[in-house]
Amino acid sequence: MPKYIDFHAQMPAIPPEALSQVRASVGKTDTDGVKNINAYFTKDGQGYCVTEAPNPDAVCQHHKAMGIALDKGEVHEITTTLV
Repeated sequence: MPKYIDFHAQMPAIPPEALSQVRASVGKTDTDGVKNINAYFTKDGQGYCVTEAPNPDAVCQHHKAMGIALDKGEVHEITTTLV
């Protein structure tokens, strides 16, 4: 399954309970076929998400279901990892 990283220039405010749900979903594949690998948030409000998904459209739909807008141009396939 392809891996993707996506970028959010400005993350919306995420309530603690929603963040807990995202944290609990790491490593699990959702019904939409997308698996959350990890997410990184910067102190200035940016965010990066790493997922496994069938395609970039699935990544966008997965984010939309969580109430987070994501443009397909912000989704990039990962072709090489060092670890």
